[in-house]
Amino acid sequence: MSEIGLNINVDSYNNEGIKTIKGNNNAEIYKLYILKNKRRLSLVGKTVKLGYVMVGTTNGDVIENLNITNAEQGEITFPITNRINKKDGVYSCQLAIYGADGFLEHTATFGLTVEANIFTKIAGEIADSKDFTYLENILDKASKLSEKLKENTSTATNANSNLESNITEANNINSKLLENTSTATSLNKNLESNIDLAKEVKETIKDLDTKNTEATSNIGQLTDLNNKAEELSNNIQQALPINSELIKNTESAKVANTNLLATNQEATTKNTELQASLEKTKEFINGLDGSQNIPQIRLDVDALQNGLKSNQALNYEGSSISVDNTLEGRTEGMVIKGKTMYKKTDGTYTDTWEEGVVLESFGEKEKVGDKYKISILSSGKNLFDGELEIGSILSTGENDNNTLTRIRTKNYIDTKNLSQIFISSSVSGTLGIRFYDYSKKCLGTTTLIVGNTSSRLDLRENTRYVRFSHVDNTDLNSKYMISEKSINIDKFEPYKCDKKDILIKEPLRSKDDIKDVMYEDNGQVKVNRYVGIRKYQEGDEKNKDVITDKINTVYILDKPVTEIVENCVDIDLDTFQDKTYFSIENSLPGTLDFKVPSNIASIVQNTAREVNNIWDVINNLLVPSLIDINKNVAMSTIKNNLK
Repeated sequence: MSEIGLNINVDSYNNEGIKTIKGNNNAEIYKLYILKNKRRLSLVGKTVKLGYVMVGTTNGDVIENLNITNAEQGEITFPITNRINKKDGVYSCQLAIYGADGFLEHTATFGLTVEANIFTKIAGEIADSKDFTYLENILDKASKLSEKLKENTSTATNANSNLESNITEANNINSKLLENTSTATSLNKNLESNIDLAKEVKETIKDLDTKNTEATSNIGQLTDLNNKAEELSNNIQQALPINSELIKNTESAKVANTNLLATNQEATTKNTELQASLEKTKEFINGLDGSQNIPQIRLDVDALQNGLKSNQALNYEGSSISVDNTLEGRTEGMVIKGKTMYKKTDGTYTDTWEEGVVLESFGEKEKVGDKYKISILSSGKNLFDGELEIGSILSTGENDNNTLTRIRTKNYIDTKNLSQIFISSSVSGTLGIRFYDYSKKCLGTTTLIVGNTSSRLDLRENTRYVRFSHVDNTDLNSKYMISEKSINIDKFEPYKCDKKDILIKEPLRSKDDIKDVMYEDNGQVKVNRYVGIRKYQEGDEKNKDVITDKINTVYILDKPVTEIVENCVDIDLDTFQDKTYFSIENSLPGTLDFKVPSNIASIVQNTAREVNNIWDVINNLLVPSLIDINKNVAMSTIKNNLK
């Protein structure tokens, strides 16, 4: 059985037609695609008939209710049977499209060619050459068949009566089923509505819990900072009157100095007393560092600053991580840890041995030459890489390259394990959405109306990737904002990412909590290997210190081995403003462990800067003034000794 595609135009001449052989039955299946203005014509809510007539005659027929297999794409599946090719010759065909409110539209005509069948010709010649004896034999057989037919007629009559009774009973049952189906459909719609409402309430509660936790934390930090600021403000207010007194004492010191010059001769005779007074003055000045409260203020400020600095980078660990409040910058101290699991025959992974499993480690499936590739990625808030191409996507999730009136995503869009995403577009219209699982198997389809304002898309269970096509849009410069939170297209940000492919000598393995580790050290990327692999040995399956698939065995090394990764000096990733996603792109991911700067830390930095400004006031204003006070005290002591 072969499938043949055929475009049928509504508004222009059809060059191609259907070709078959007389007597063929279900040997060919034609896929008829209805086009208007060179675009697929939607058959949603419509029925189609086929009329055909032999050229030069009025002999023909009408086939009702053709099989519409994809109404949105204008696709009809038409099997060629012996109903349409009973007689060889050339036929003219036409489709009639019926819709609601008396709608009727005809396509342009197209050809049907039925070629002669050699076997039919041979049978005809044989029939013509039979003599009278042959005809008598046929009549004799017909008589015998007639007797059997009479016998079977009575049986058939009884069977028909029973059949009519069964049909009546079936009609009654069908009526009840229709009533129950209608009730079930209504209940199902109410249930779906309630489920959607419950999801929205759940997300709202989750969002409120998160915001409440953040607010509580921020209030605690702000309360501590406010207490420190009030303490510093009180100290400054206490110091300001001292500063005024310092100015007065400075003027008094000038007068004392004039008097000292006038009595210089008398001071000479009391030089011994003066020297003693100077020694006392030095001792007094030397004691300034510990005699005021300012050093204690500085200790308080230092303690506050050290506490703030410790909060300026946050630590994260996992294989797929979503981080809020990030700044444009880099991660710090990136560490990549190994992973070993059993791979089942269906491609999924488990920690438990079962028949047919094989051991696989992080990076093992991604072999490149004699090396193994570890792929890590960071990306910003827009999940869509912006790459578009002409074409559509079939309901099976595969590309449809025959549709030239749409654009589609070129690559799969990673949804980061979210339950919903938001989409806004520079071009309004309808998107045909396809959902895929982790292995990129299509889970189903839906549609979404998009425009400048973002629209919410609820993802199906187990969805990891999505793709879409945009109906009646061929602009490859169209912009789409696909994000975790609602962002309108006027806030569009292009896709941002930083990907690193690191080639190493062996996969990164693990045994329980013991894991191979990749890290950066003094401008070199290194791997500390704590876990090795060897061939299976009898009894390994009973050894708790190893894991085995009875082919290979993973075990803990007696002594770790360190190796340097060639052609790689950095494994840290870029971070992006407000939102950064981190992920491992391998089929079996290990673990990332790193720190990132955050916007919360930037608020802390600004507060620390204000604290430093206050400290500058203390250093530049209060300390010199207090020293001047002590100098005036020393000068007064000297003056008293001169008298």
